[in-house]
Amino acid sequence: MKFVGRVLPRAFRLLRDAPLDLLLVVVALYLVGAFLALDPSLGLLSLLPDFAAGALLTSGLLGRSAPDGARASIARLGPRLPSLLGQVLLVLLMLIPVSLVAAVVAFVLVVLAAPGLGVSLEDLAAADPFNPSPAVQRMSPLFLAALGLVVLPFFGRLMPSQAIVIDQHVGPAESIRRSWRITRRRTLATALLGLIGFVAGFAVYSIVPPATATFLAILPAATFVAVGVAVYDELQGDRVTASISVP
Repeated sequence: MKFVGRVLPRAFRLLRDAPLDLLLVVVALYLVGAFLALDPSLGLLSLLPDFAAGALLTSGLLGRSAPDGARASIARLGPRLPSLLGQVLLVLLMLIPVSLVAAVVAFVLVVLAAPGLGVSLEDLAAADPFNPSPAVQRMSPLFLAALGLVVLPFFGRLMPSQAIVIDQHVGPAESIRRSWRITRRRTLATALLGLIGFVAGFAVYSIVPPATATFLAILPAATFVAVGVAVYDELQGDRVTASISVP
């Protein structure tokens, strides 16, 4: 947990020190994404401004004694955009088998736990996913927790991948491989950081109306990007320390 305790303050410092022009451009992109998200017909296109905002913020916060301004961040990001887009597509492809494994694990755990929670297998088989019975609703937290046991470690291990593309100038597949390698001893810590980000976003959507939450979610989204950069910086520091300590 010491790693988490180092990463979170570092992430907040990065955001605190970020130049105003960079933050204004990033917030503007997130706002465009929020407006587009109100139109379901746009589908995945509504996510492009959010992707651009996250990538730009990563570019500005990454690997500098002080974060870059908007112009320098855009110039640094431009040549890496094709690799970053390829990385997103590759992660989506990887998510298919991960989701299948998560669903199987969640289903097995729910079936095993159902009798103890007073839910029969017949209730589960006949459950309407859009209008579940109160008995089946009691299983929802367990199902979501089981999904998280698989999905959160997966995304946690990929948390530094965007920073790797920008900082190390590698392609999508290599960035994912390096991200997986440098986080192999930090699986629990990065999963916990991912959980904190998920809970923060979930809290926003639970407390305020959906239309307002779409805009308020900018803060946890930007914080999660800063956490990804802080994870990368911390892991790079760990590697330097380890190399120095080796005789």
